[in-house]
Amino acid sequence: MINKTKQVSNEAMEYANKMDEKNKDIIKIENELYNLINNNIRSLKGVKYEKVRKQARNAIDDINNIHSNIKTILTKSKERLDEIKKQPNIKREGDVLNNDKTKIAYITIQINNGRIESNLLNILNMKHNIDTILNKAMDYMNDVSKSDQIVINIDSLNMNDIYNKDKDLLINILKEKQNMEAEYKKMNEMYNYVNETEKEIIKHKKNYEIRIMEHIKKETNEKKKKFMESNNKSLTTLSGFIQIYVL
Repeated sequence: MINKTKQVSNEAMEYANKMDEKNKDIIKIENELYNLINNNIRSLKGVKYEKVRKQARNAIDDINNIHSNIKTILTKSKERLDEIKKQPNIKREGDVLNNDKTKIAYITIQINNGRIESNLLNILNMKHNIDTILNKAMDYMNDVSKSDQIVINIDSLNMNDIYNKDKDLLINILKEKQNMEAEYKKMNEMYNYVNETEKEIIKHKKNYEIRIMEHIKKETNEKKKKFMESNNKSLTTLSGFIQIYVL
């Protein structure tokens, strides 16, 4: 009986030891599974977060490039407009504006000179606008979460909050990119307008100067003709006096 009891006790101990080993194996498997799931979550969420940050960085790079291009062309446009302003303006010469072609040239030049001032003001406004857009975009970018600020694991309760915040910031950055692209389009239109204004001024100044020269030449010829007619008349009169005295 004692041997039987001892045998049962030994079997019970052996069974308990086996169960203990199995429990350890189960715990080990559970830990490995937990770590595997956690690593997968970290990997998937990390890719998700990094995608948003990468899109934000790319958008900021685009905004910076567009800003730089606009500023360069605006500077060149201002220099050209300043050069046009420095050129002497045409003078209104007496009754020369009675000629339709001269009048059109004169009026067109004055209108385009006024447009120069308007374009210079537009350049200042555009510089202010693109600087404001860039600063707003950079402020949004500075608020985007950094890699070392995000703890991603299976127990993170704020993962979606962080992602949604960064996604909203990305949307705002992309809106500023659209605003910068709109300014770039305006800048191109203005640049073409500056070119046309310059061409118009040059063309009509040339036309005006040609008409002035034609007017001066016409006046000179008329004066010369009157002078010749006056001389001929004087010679005729003098010839008549001479004939009287000779007779």
